[in-house]
Amino acid sequence: HHQLGLFYGMEQKNWALALGSFREAARLNPNNSRYRRGLALSYLHLGMNLPAVTLLEQAVKLDPQNPYRHRDLARVYLKQAQQYSPRKYIEKAMLEYKQAISLDVSFITEAVDTLSALVADFDELKTVVPNTPEARLEFGIYLKAKNNQAQSEREIGLAIFDWYSELENAPEKEAVQIHENLARAYRTLEQYDLALIQYQKALDIAPDNAWLHYRIGTLYEGMDDNDKAVAFFRKALALDRNHSWAGYNLARIYESQGKQIQAHGMWRVILRQKNGDKDAKRIARNMLADNL
Repeated sequence: HHQLGLFYGMEQKNWALALGSFREAARLNPNNSRYRRGLALSYLHLGMNLPAVTLLEQAVKLDPQNPYRHRDLARVYLKQAQQYSPRKYIEKAMLEYKQAISLDVSFITEAVDTLSALVADFDELKTVVPNTPEARLEFGIYLKAKNNQAQSEREIGLAIFDWYSELENAPEKEAVQIHENLARAYRTLEQYDLALIQYQKALDIAPDNAWLHYRIGTLYEGMDDNDKAVAFFRKALALDRNHSWAGYNLARIYESQGKQIQAHGMWRVILRQKNGDKDAKRIARNMLADNL
């Protein structure tokens, strides 16, 4: 019933038929938040916002650890803000976006982009960003993209301070992630030497981590040191034969150096990977087709 509702709504744009299918799915499994979301989506497309709000509030209660449910509710609150009490619903939306970001920091861009048109005060807008170093870093990256350099550096600096504090008592597995986070923060600040120090500290703990080697390779590539980049991409691929993106970066570097035989060989390696990344395989297939 849910899949049929998606077909009626998304493919045929018949949201009245979709409503019936989603309603039946929700009736058969009332504790599934996804089915309530589908039902809410139908009501929204039919111009019935109030039942959509109720359904999405129920979906959040059923699945409070799902960031998409909080994001969906924030969006519908903002629709309500256009028709009823703007301030009340904007505040509700901010709370839901904050909850979504606390579960998945990638929602920062949508939240801040959307709310910045409605909330003029920067300090108030910043309240949607949870007080965690991960969220501060993402917010700092967002601000840098918006050319707000001073605020970006401030947020990233606070994140760095928090991570150094966490390192003091962190077990090894968590320490690796913290060093990676610090490296990413320093990369954003374009302090590449400090980023390399943090990556090396992570490698000292986890020398067989293919993703660490890959990320160091991307850092060297960004610094135009392709020889070192190639060495780290090769190591990543040696540690994980299915690491498609290490192969992808190697093939790109070979192409840029005019080493067509090595590049073609690497594109073929990616295609032969049993558990390789689908997007990387698609690119590899296209690259080989273009060079026939």
